[in-house]
Amino acid sequence: MTELVEKKIMIVDDNEFSRVLILTKLKKHGYKNITTPETSIEAWDLIANAVVLGESFDLIITDLNMPHLDGMELITKIKEDPMSADTKIIVVSADADQVIKNITLSLGAAAYLVKPVVPKELVSVVEAVLSGTKIPEVKGMF
Repeated sequence: MTELVEKKIMIVDDNEFSRVLILTKLKKHGYKNITTPETSIEAWDLIANAVVLGESFDLIITDLNMPHLDGMELITKIKEDPMSADTKIIVVSADADQVIKNITLSLGAAAYLVKPVVPKELVSVVEAVLSGTKIPEVKGMF
């Protein structure tokens, strides 16, 4: 667990309440290295700069429905860039559409959770994705 809490995480959500909620829950579980850009455009800039500096993010937690650059576009950009393609991604969205879920997973997301997410379950999924273990079935998954 000690290694996991040192991982570099980014939370991308245009909704400040959602962003802060996820941030608070991860910090409560010991995660310290968390970045919370206010827009998906800012997120992509930070991801691209981190890659250039050799300080890639280990995990991106992103919403889908955002202005300018939506979550699917962000996932595509991350996965198409050879320098960031290994970045793990968890989608946390209010969209419970199975087709949307399947598309995001096919684009390279490791997990898809539907809001509202139970904090303990979110942390379990984050830990599984970061450690490369089997992702637990949780209430927010479908």
